[in-house]
Amino acid sequence: MGTTLGYLKTLAGNFDCRGFFPDYTPNDTVIGNSGDYLMVYGFYFGRLAIRTMGVVAPQYFEFTIEIPGLDVFATTALTGVSLGLLHGNPGMTNAYIKQYGRVTAKGTIEHLSPPAHDVFFNSVYVPKCIYVNFRLAATQAESGMQGTVWIMSQSSGNSPEQMRHNIAYDFFDDQGQQIGSQEYSVLPVDSQIDVAERIQSIRHDLAQSRNIAVDSISIKQRGEETDRVIQWVGP
Repeated sequence: MGTTLGYLKTLAGNFDCRGFFPDYTPNDTVIGNSGDYLMVYGFYFGRLAIRTMGVVAPQYFEFTIEIPGLDVFATTALTGVSLGLLHGNPGMTNAYIKQYGRVTAKGTIEHLSPPAHDVFFNSVYVPKCIYVNFRLAATQAESGMQGTVWIMSQSSGNSPEQMRHNIAYDFFDDQGQQIGSQEYSVLPVDSQIDVAERIQSIRHDLAQSRNIAVDSISIKQRGEETDRVIQWVGP
């Protein structure tokens, strides 16, 4: 593609960068001990939108992109506007990386999360990445998020663009109101994504924010005909 990580860092410069950035400082023009540019082979991206009014508790919408052990740089971008006051408070929205996984030197999978609901955790470098989980949250606001996983061309291993399964779930409160969703883009064989664990995680967060029982939140899996949130751009 001919896009350098120096350009990628310009895009990411609008964010409060936290996480693992070997040999990285905001004023660098390149990353790496030798001063060589790292090239972007391609990228996955997903887009989500929320419009919520009249409910104090936030809605959570997520998507997870599985990566076959490649080096990646993940970022989020957010746009949003408050839809007025609710109980005297303006609307709020945020987008952040909820969790990610990587292969350790011992060959095991390490699952990493920022501090709970750290809404500033919006970019991270992940060597030998297994997956990245993005979240968009909103209350009394209209907002949109794009989460992007940039694949480094120096990565070795499987091709990032493989045949994939796309699985999506919607979550509803006891009144039948949709309060969240999850979508997964997973490898068809030997997937490392624990979908059941991720479902329980978002149900717990939704229930906790509403002070209700987890079991009161129902789940509905979408059909295969639904549009894909997650797309690949590259060779």
